[in-house]
Amino acid sequence: MQDPKSIKQKLKEEINEASWNMILDHQKNEAVIWASPELDLVEVGYCIAVDDTDTIKSWMSKDLVHKPNTEQIDLWQKTEKRFQFLILQPFVVIQEVLH
Repeated sequence: MQDPKSIKQKLKEEINEASWNMILDHQKNEAVIWASPELDLVEVGYCIAVDDTDTIKSWMSKDLVHKPNTEQIDLWQKTEKRFQFLILQPFVVIQEVLH
């Protein structure tokens, strides 16, 4: 297994940006995971990659990580929201781009 630093560096390099419409197909497959802007997207990706379920469950209990809900999806479609995202098969982890 790679060391945490090199995994995180690789994830950092793989972050991309897209509109909600570009992510929508992944949502139809229920593969999208939303991460709060309070969290570091690389750290979320790392915890998923190494299966750190305790940390992920903790974030979920605080509503910092979850599958998008209907209200979020409706808002994102209306506002053409943009996201940073990481692909961690089979998931796409998204985080709103704040300007």
